[in-house]
Parts: sequence; structure tokens; C-alpha cells
Amino acid sequence: MGEVYRARDARLNRDVAVKVLPAQVAADPDRLARFRREAQVLASLNHTNVGSIYGFEETAGVHALILELVDGPTLADRISRGPIPMDEALPIAVQIAQALEAAHERGIVHRDLKPANVKVRPDGSVKVLDFGLAKAISNDPATPEASASPTITSPALTRLGLILGTAAYMSPEQARGKEADKRSDIWAFGCVLYEMLTGNRAFDGSEVSDTLASILKSDPDWTALPPHTSSAIRRVLRRCLEKDPRRRLHDVADVRLELEEPAAFDIPEISSTKSRVRERAAWAVAVLSLVLLGTAAAYVALKPAPAAEVERFQVYPPPGCAFGGPGQSAGISGAAVSPDGTRLVFVATDRAGKSQLWIRAFDSFDALPLTGTDGAIMPFWSPDSRWIGFFVGTKLMKIQTAGGSPHWISDVENLRWCGTWGSAGDIVFSSGNPPRLYRIRDRGGVAVPLPAQAASADPRLPYFLPDGRTLLYLGRDPEGIGVYVTSLADGSASKRLMSSDLGPAYDPSGFLLFARGGALLRQRFDPARLEVSGETTQVAEGVGYGFVPVSVSTNGVLAFQPRIGLRSQFAWFDRTGRLLETVGAPGKYRTPELSPDGNRLVYTNLADGNLWILDVRRGIASTFTTGPGIKVSPVWSPDGGTIFYGYDKQTGYGGNVAILEKSASGAEEEKVFFKGPTTNGPAQISRDGKWLLYFANPKGEGLGDIYALSMTGERTPQRVVHSPFSDVEPQLSPDGKFIAYVSTASGESEIYVQSFPAGERWPISNGGGRQPRWRADGKELYFVSPDGGRLYAVQIKPGPRFDYGTPQFLFAMPMEVYQVRNSYIPSPDGTRFLVNKALDTTPPIHVVRNWTAGLKTEGY
Repeated sequence: MGEVYRARDARLNRDVAVKVLPAQVAADPDRLARFRREAQVLASLNHTNVGSIYGFEETAGVHALILELVDGPTLADRISRGPIPMDEALPIAVQIAQALEAAHERGIVHRDLKPANVKVRPDGSVKVLDFGLAKAISNDPATPEASASPTITSPALTRLGLILGTAAYMSPEQARGKEADKRSDIWAFGCVLYEMLTGNRAFDGSEVSDTLASILKSDPDWTALPPHTSSAIRRVLRRCLEKDPRRRLHDVADVRLELEEPAAFDIPEISSTKSRVRERAAWAVAVLSLVLLGTAAAYVALKPAPAAEVERFQVYPPPGCAFGGPGQSAGISGAAVSPDGTRLVFVATDRAGKSQLWIRAFDSFDALPLTGTDGAIMPFWSPDSRWIGFFVGTKLMKIQTAGGSPHWISDVENLRWCGTWGSAGDIVFSSGNPPRLYRIRDRGGVAVPLPAQAASADPRLPYFLPDGRTLLYLGRDPEGIGVYVTSLADGSASKRLMSSDLGPAYDPSGFLLFARGGALLRQRFDPARLEVSGETTQVAEGVGYGFVPVSVSTNGVLAFQPRIGLRSQFAWFDRTGRLLETVGAPGKYRTPELSPDGNRLVYTNLADGNLWILDVRRGIASTFTTGPGIKVSPVWSPDGGTIFYGYDKQTGYGGNVAILEKSASGAEEEKVFFKGPTTNGPAQISRDGKWLLYFANPKGEGLGDIYALSMTGERTPQRVVHSPFSDVEPQLSPDGKFIAYVSTASGESEIYVQSFPAGERWPISNGGGRQPRWRADGKELYFVSPDGGRLYAVQIKPGPRFDYGTPQFLFAMPMEVYQVRNSYIPSPDGTRFLVNKALDTTPPIHVVRNWTAGLKTEGY
């Protein structure tokens, strides 16, 4: 079928196989046109177990297919060493069946399945090669030989001067020159499986004519199968190798299901002499039927593959898991579809609090964990879909999708804002506070900050265009948040393209995808001129949940996670989890805090970004702050007369979150209490009114430290907890002697208690912990697990030295642990808990195949 070369794709920086067509094919305009059409159909076949067609190139009279380069020996090489053990052969056979199943669903028949066309990688994964090329290279579509496998030496093919393969895997109908359909592939599959198990061909001869005669008249030597071959396997082989295609298994999915059944490993059955007589009689009848039918057979052209249709489905978290990982809001999956459109990677956490990456192949119902990725967040794919980059703590890592140990790439600064992997071998990621863009080679090393012109405007969520040199990212300037573009090749200044709420993506058909107001939009984009043009059209509604709203493959697969409603309801629960009463009306509420007398509840209302106060007894709510920006994390002064809160850094006050104070009566204007690099505003004011606690990362050291700010005199922050890890959510004990907080020192978020302001430290939780809170008398400490709000209580024994008991589970609260602090508030006596009860469930990941077709036909 031509010569095959290993080559390097300079544009996409990947190794490929180049199959140069024979001169006889290239010189025949009809056959060349047919070959090109067939290649286009085959290029639509994207499956994990199918070798991909990347393109069809013509230059200087040379015509060539650009194919996926698959490393590893062929199945023929493996069989040459002898029969393959059952436990090794069956997984290979199942993957071959999966490849055929995917092709048959698209109307594509292989026609030349044989061990030489199957590659087995070192990790056991299988790739089937050369789908449909037998038909494509045939000489005359008007003759029966056009539909036959190229393994037959017919006059039409010998005019090429080549003998292409062998005839040993041809079905009887192909041997007679009849049309090959999917049942011919099932026959060839049976031949391949038989050969794997026995080390010998099912049908063979010294000459091609002898082999064809054997196919038409003889049975395989069933006694050559290993003695331990189960009755299920023997039954599959016999039904695959039925000479009459009407009696043969009609669908390769049925073959796959049989091989996946536990019965495939049962004790074998021994056929009786009488059974063999009946079988031989059946074969004789089948051969006679084939002879009669063969004389009247006519060529029937293969129907073209059906037009691509929009296919939509949803991906849910694995059983016992929830979307989300360390430091992320609950439900954020970080979902990313592979560039080849075959798989989806996301982050999920199990009930034990273990978070890791999961991969869901689209041809499978189940997602599988990626071993070695504990604590991973924000995954992103390599351009060839073979690697996944991700962040763990302060490290940027990568791991092969086929498995193995993760590889270190670079250290990163505290906050991570996602990464992108370019076709030229570069990785760009955003980290730090404020964020900057960094560039590093994918083999690892020291990350280098990008020039100022490419890293301006508070950059985050970078995204490489296919050329590997042009970079999109989300940034900010006086106009607001938007999508920017810059070229890494010439160091040109960043250019603003459009306003957007969340990170961009690029559709290879020539459009940018971005989000605005919860809607996924697209607009035509010229990568050469770096300009957008034309009207903005809507792709989907309700997106933008998480850091990156959408992920697209290079072949028409779209994945996104809808925006969650974030509605909640304040409600009291007792220690057993029994609902006692609701408080106020439902809404979009965060960071609640009760007044010292327990009569008023201040909280952030996400509907307008301002603080509201709820009269707990009367159920009446009223606004406390007004104006633009987000006000967060309110805390009360010990006398209940003043409320301190954070003001979102993205709206002013020098680019940081400032701490403001305002009279609880609302009669006075707010004023700046402290302006510094805080994160979520104040965390607590000590009962004696001397200290305001918060956590921050002012110098880019570690992932967050805890500070105490004097409420009187000169307001100089004092760092009270410092480590290379994330130390957050501080809460002082009522007597002011100890501070409870959350740290990732163990690799997971756990609760610790330390003497205040400094001294000995004690670990409290084991298995995950967030949001510590003290009972009013200091004799009990509460926290929640990161796996969905399991509330625990720890007994604290009074005395000069801190003494504590084992955490005791109370109940599971319907709340979002990762979202913000104070998802629950204990009553002073610890008999009940005010919970910010979540009303909306985490949405699944939405996947749309052939999504652009949906735009044309349905306005999706």
C-alpha cells in the first residue's frame, strides 16, 4: 500500500507516520479521489483503540496520509514468540473488539483486520491500524474486487505489482468476491483471536489458493486451543467463524460482551464425536450455500457514513465522590476534554477526603482514578493527549494518561490560576498574588516570568493557540475583566480582544469561546491578525461554574459545567442533624456571622454583593452596606456595636482586600480599618477585643499565614502561624490562650491548635478538617470534614495545658465546605447549629459531541 516513514510534524511538534501512496494509485484520478473521500470519512473515527488519521498531504506529485505514530510491536510480532496466555490475550481481544465496534457504529468496515494491523503498546493498550484502506486503494470500484480485502491476490491488485498481506484472515464472502460488511470483520476477529491463543493461523496453506480453499471448505483445528480454554471462548470462536454470514455473530459488541463475562474463564467443555459430526455437516451445508449464493452475488456499494449528529450526555462524579479538590469551591470539577476528543479529566474527592484526578473515556460508562495524583487540581492536557499537567500544593506536575509515576516540572507560587500546554513544548501557567504568567519547557526546570507586556493586566487562566506561540489569557484593566492575546514569539504587547467573565478557549474552526453573564459565547477570530470580527453568538446558557467555563477538543467535542444556583437557606439543626427551624427566606448567602447576643445575623448577599442583617427572631432582613464591589467575611465587635468586613480587592483599595468597619446601626459611613494583603477579610475578633485575626500571603511565602492585628494603637500585623503550607481559617479560643486553624502540612487540610500567640502545636483531625469553631465556654471544638460537611465535635479539657479528646461525628450537614468560612455557627451551649443549608446540588459535567452541528440546526 506504499511506503511508511516516521516523520516529525514541525507545526504541531509531534512524531507522526507518513504513508506515501503507490504511484499507480496517485496516477489514477478516480481512485485518488475515492481514496481522499475515504480518508475523510476515516478521519472522523476517533477512538482510544484506533490509530488516527491526521491529514492528507499533496506536494510535488507525492500523495501521502499523515497518521498517528503508534509505538510498540505488532500483534504479529507478539504471536511469533508463541501462543499468548489467556489472561494476556483476552484484554487485547476486548480492545480490538472495542475498536471495531466504534468503527461499525459509523458505518466503517476494516476489511483487512490481521495481527500485522494491530499494535500492542508496552502498557498493554491496543491500537488497530489501517481502517478501511483496503477499499480506498482498490483498483476498480465497479468490480467485485473493489470490496475485497487487499489480502487477496486478484488480477486487479496484481496490476500494482504487489502482494498485499495474506489471505488467511479473509471471510468466505470476501474470498468469493462478495461485498464485505461488518460480519467480515467479525470473521477476521475470530481468526485473530484463534491465532493469539494457538500461535497458528486458523486457515493456512502453502499458496494463496490453498488458503482460500481452506477458508471455504475446512474447519479450524479446534483441538489446537489450549486445554483450559473455556466453553464461552470456544463458543465465541465458533460463532465468529461461521462460514455462512447469516449464522455468524452480527455485531462485534456481542463478541465484546461475551469476552468480558466471567464465564470466559470457566472450566472448558470437551466436544463429543457426535457433536463434531454435526458441526462438520453444518459446515458442509454452509459451504454449499455459499457456492450457490456466490454465483448470484452482485456488488453493492458501501453506504456512506451517516452525517454527524449532535450527541449530548452528562458526566457525574464517581460513586461515593464529589467534584472538587483542595482549596476549591465544592463542585468545581476542573473538567478538561482531551484534544483528541476521546476522554475527560476532572477532579473529585471521595468520602475519606482523598482528592485525585479521574479520567472518563467516552466509550466507557465509568471514570477511573489516575493513581499518583492525590491532591491534584486544575488539570490540563498535552497537545497529543498523552500527558496531563496538574498542580499539587506548590508544585506543577505531569503524568502519562496510560499511568505511571507523576513527574515534577516546576515549583509554583502560592495561588495557582491554571496552566496550558503548547504544541511547541512550552507550558505557561499563572500563579502568585497578584498573579503572573510563567513559562517553562514541558520536560521541567526553572519557570521564567513572561515579559511585562505579556504578563500585565492581572493575568490568569492562560490558553495556548494551536501554533504554540500565541497565548490567550484572562486579565484586567480599567475597562474590566477581559480576554487578552499576546505572541510569545516576538514579545509583542498584550492586546485586549473582548470582555469576558471567565477564561477563554479556542475552537479550531476559527472562533474564540468565552463567557459573559453566565452565557457561553463565540466570536470569529483570526489567529494571524489576532483580531476578532463578526457578531457574537450564544453557544449555551448557564455556564461559568469554576475557573474555566468550557473545554473543547480539536474535533468537535465540547465540555462545560453549568453554573450552580448557589441558593441556600439558614436553618437550625440539633446535634443529631434533625432540622429544628428555618431562619429567613432562601437566597444566595455566604459568610454568615451571629451577633454576640444571638439576635442578628450578618451575611453576604450574592444577589448584590452587599452585607445584609437578618433579625433572627422576626425573620426580617435589611441591607447594611450599599454600592459596587463585594463585601465579605463580616465579624462583630465583642459589644455588637461594630461590624468589620472585607472589601473585594478587585474593585479598589490598592488592589488588595481592605478591612472596613461600620457601626452596626448603619447610621455612619464605613471607613478603612486596615489596608493590606488580606485574603477573605477578617476571620475573627477576640472576645477581649484586643485582636483581629486574618490570614494572608503578603510576600509570596508559602500558601498563606495567619496574622493578628492589634485593635488599638499602631496597627502592625503580627504573624502568629507561619509555615511553607497553607495556614488559614483561624479561630481564637474564648479565653484567648489557643488558636485553632487549618493547615495543609500533612498534605491534606487538617485542624490544628496552637498556643497563642506562639508555642506548642497539637493535631486535632485525622482525615480532613475545615472551618474550626469553639463553643462559648471553650470546652468543645467543632470542625467539618472536606467531603461534604460531616460535623465533628472534640472535647476540650480545662487545665494549664491543652488537653483534648478524639473527634466524635455528629451529623452530615448539607453545606458547601470549600466555598467560604462559616458555613455553620454553633449556639453558645453547643446544643444546636445554624447551618447555611445548600439548596442547589452540584451540576454534572455536560459533554456535547459535534456541537457546531447543533449551532447550525438547533441554535444550541
